[in-house]
Amino acid sequence: MLLEQIISYRQRGCISEIFLAAKKYELLYKLLELLGPDSASRQRVTSAERRAAYRAHRLLLQDVTAPPSLASLAASVGVNRGRLTRLFRHIYGETVFGILRRERLRLARNLLESDGKNITDIAYDCGFSSPGHFTKAFIARYGVPPKKFRQTTRA
Repeated sequence: MLLEQIISYRQRGCISEIFLAAKKYELLYKLLELLGPDSASRQRVTSAERRAAYRAHRLLLQDVTAPPSLASLAASVGVNRGRLTRLFRHIYGETVFGILRRERLRLARNLLESDGKNITDIAYDCGFSSPGHFTKAFIARYGVPPKKFRQTTRA
């Protein structure tokens, strides 16, 4: 996810340098976290747990606008919520909600590039609770507000 943010960042100038530097430090932190002293114990994942995580991932992405709750998702694949969260962090490097948010933002980005809908409608269509929440998440992910992103892709 971090690499995608760094690669897809389109702004230039002073703010760009700060944003990219912060993302590089965040990436470094994640790598160090993976190599930490307890990394060996976190990597014990059975093949059944791995299959459960893959099933949960598929179920989660079936409808990103109305996903199952974490408890229901975990129960449907036969693990508890805490274990599912740890499995997602281990296998995908993100939380269940992080993956859901990433997919919602990817869908929104595609709609902004190709659809004539207004930003409010896109926010709700992608499962965000409000346009403000969508805008904040979009800026955190892509470094620009949705409106500016749309303007730069249509220019």
